[in-house]
Amino acid sequence: MGVHSRSGALAVLLLSPLLVGMGAAPPTLGRSRLVLRERVHDGRRLLAVDRFEPARLLAYRTYYRDGVPFGTVPLTWHALGWAYLRSPLDGAPVAVSISVDAGSTGLASGGLSAVGCAETGEALCRPVARARPDADGNYYFEPDPLDGADAFAEVNAFHHVVESQRRLRALGFERWEPVVAVTNFRIDVDGDGGLDPFDNALYFPGYFEAADGILLGQGSFGDLAYDADVVRHEMVHAAVARYVDLSARTDEQGFDGLPVMLAEAYADYFAATFSGDPAIGAYAGAATGGVGPLRRLDTEKRCPQDLSGQAHADSEIFSGALWEIREVLGPQVDLAVAAAVRALPEQPSPGEAADATLEAIEVEMGTQARAQAAEVFERRGIGECKRLLPLGVPGDHVALLPATFQVGRMSPGPFQYVLKVPAGIDALSITVEPMEPVDPTEPAPPLARLHLRVGKPVRYRTKGWGREPAYEVVADTWAEGSLTLDAESWPPLMPGSVLYLSPANLDGVPWRYRVRVRVATEKVVVTAAAADRDPGIDQPPAPQVRGAGAMGCATAPEQAGASSLLGLWLWLLAGLGRPAAVGRRMRSAAR
Repeated sequence: MGVHSRSGALAVLLLSPLLVGMGAAPPTLGRSRLVLRERVHDGRRLLAVDRFEPARLLAYRTYYRDGVPFGTVPLTWHALGWAYLRSPLDGAPVAVSISVDAGSTGLASGGLSAVGCAETGEALCRPVARARPDADGNYYFEPDPLDGADAFAEVNAFHHVVESQRRLRALGFERWEPVVAVTNFRIDVDGDGGLDPFDNALYFPGYFEAADGILLGQGSFGDLAYDADVVRHEMVHAAVARYVDLSARTDEQGFDGLPVMLAEAYADYFAATFSGDPAIGAYAGAATGGVGPLRRLDTEKRCPQDLSGQAHADSEIFSGALWEIREVLGPQVDLAVAAAVRALPEQPSPGEAADATLEAIEVEMGTQARAQAAEVFERRGIGECKRLLPLGVPGDHVALLPATFQVGRMSPGPFQYVLKVPAGIDALSITVEPMEPVDPTEPAPPLARLHLRVGKPVRYRTKGWGREPAYEVVADTWAEGSLTLDAESWPPLMPGSVLYLSPANLDGVPWRYRVRVRVATEKVVVTAAAADRDPGIDQPPAPQVRGAGAMGCATAPEQAGASSLLGLWLWLLAGLGRPAAVGRRMRSAAR
């Protein structure tokens, strides 16, 4: 429908206030009904007729002047439906208000919508709207968390998507693209033609032709659309993405995932402020086979000692600092944190994010509040959240090595390790040991390369341009997996010298690795071929983060299987029937 003419549209806008409150006793036509409002203005009889048709989900108003219609506008359909206030762990569903755009074929309002996901024999489910109103226009569905086709999931997700946007708008996030929440999301992981559980959730910009997507997995033991923390987390990603790029990148030092750490921290922080609980995703943790919540904000994690290279785990460092500041200063600090997000530079460091937060707190709450917040950031080492980590002798550090699909045919690690050679050491053994793949079904051992440079960080430098430009690694030597340094190796081991160690992944899946430094007991010198070889010769193409891609909720526990952790990117890489927009906008989605 629509207004008949431009002049008619103006008349509708001008006359609508005059018609409010006119006549009220609505006659009914079965389940449909009419509401008439009448008034005389400047000697002319004005009439507004509201028509409600629950069966067709229609609500619209027609204006008449002296009995002649001159304009029709759609109205919002107001209904009720069942939804969890937070999750099944917090009580039974309750009746909530559901507002739907008039004439919508599903749950949609103001650019927000929710759909299910149906199995069609393809590699992933296809979005479909299942939730339909009853004869009274309401959405009362019983929850069934193991049913991959339950309409309750759509209603629950829609309610929390709308509520999340309302709260985020109140914090000043006014830039929005249309968002579609896809519930019961599943994919075919093993290629057998059937859809497997997806133990994860993620925000996916550009998933649809004209809308961003929030993909809520149908998990192994529950439905992630039932957990409001998960929906809120993803909606924060959608809000923040309109203001600042918090995607991973590569630079001369290697892979930089710290901006993603910040993205996850903000998503958890605001989700926690909505519930008032520092535990995130207690139901989702159980639904994906874990024990306890996905993450907690009331931890004592600090930089750099608690950095792991896994963005969701590392996010607890920054979100924990924000939560502690909130405990000290009160909920008013939420406005300052939101303002800081909108003022961030592109792909900021944690230190830059802390500085922006302190400036916003001073504006909102004064200099004393800033000083209190600064003490928290300093104590937690936020300014030291950098990618050069000190390592002792002996020394160990466990971190996540990104997959080659994320950045190119070789993926530098998220950290370089800084080692000062102590006096009295004749030989050092340095190894990069695989612990386990993120996907525990991956049978092959990973290929890891260790680059080493004396006195300066290893550099990854582009040599050319094009789709897959060549690059050179500026290092003194490199080896596959391990090397031993002594007085006769190259470079020779010299007490007091500073070594920079940079692991790199040559494998197609992400792996957890351990960098180990030990006093060598056996002499295994780097071969001359490896030591003398120019690291820039015959190297794989330059690491490049491809696309703007998705923000994963990381609902899966640390040891979850392929469907939860790698299924989505396996589908993306294999080209198994995806929307056109997906290939253009892909980034790592899961942990």
